Amino acid sequence: MLQKKKISNRSRYRFDLLVMLRRAFGAITRIITPGYSYCGKCGITWKFVKGHSTNYTNSRGCFPLCEHCWELLTPEERLPYYKDLWDSWHRWGKPDVEWKTIKEAVLSEAST
Repeated sequence: MLQKKKISNRSRYRFDLLVMLRRAFGAITRIITPGYSYCGKCGITWKFVKGHSTNYTNSRGCFPLCEHCWELLTPEERLPYYKDLWDSWHRWGKPDVEWKTIKEAVLSEAST
């Protein structure tokens, strides 16, 4: 399991400020690019950020997080974003992939 470094209070404040700014920018991008999907964490639309694709088969993958947010999270911390995306697929019928398959793919991916 990956271990995160201990972050000082000053660094934590800077990090929290950057997260807040990314989320604010995300809200703006959703207004100016209606119809685009977006990162599940920061909310920035795919017009402005690249999604991190996690392959759950040789030919299929999904991307609920942008590259930036994906790198900030451990595999365990990423799971809720992938689960939310998988849950959203139920709006169009039963997904053709089981949650277990996606979960295994997410947990097997390590940060680069």
